[in-house]
Amino acid sequence: MFLKKLSRSRKAISPVIATLLLILVAVASGLVLYSYVMGYLGSMTKGGSSMQGVLSLDSSSATTTSITAYVRNVGSVAVTIDRAYVDGTNSTLTAVSINPGAVGQVDVTGLSLSVGTSYSVKLVAIDGTSLVFNVKP
Repeated sequence: MFLKKLSRSRKAISPVIATLLLILVAVASGLVLYSYVMGYLGSMTKGGSSMQGVLSLDSSSATTTSITAYVRNVGSVAVTIDRAYVDGTNSTLTAVSINPGAVGQVDVTGLSLSVGTSYSVKLVAIDGTSLVFNVKP
């Protein structure tokens, strides 16, 4: 008698809640699968032409008329720096090509800088690789 009463007092999950849980599990697994496939397809569509270099600044110095920066290419492709911006203004620069693992000297000339003022310098390569640093003459 006690066993019969015990088996009747157990309650199960209602069919509505069970259905909602199954839908939730299906949606979650679908989202995980979608993100995995999109990540895989995104990595497959990148070709060799979309590779960019990676630049790091070894050192920099400035005078009132020029900025000199020693830039290291830590990427796996050669980069050619062809543009420089000092505080957002396009500045004169002779293009510098830097091979992977090498250091290149970048000279930005024709400037009028004030002593004691900090300037933001952005160097941009042909492939879009950029390096931003601050310098003070």
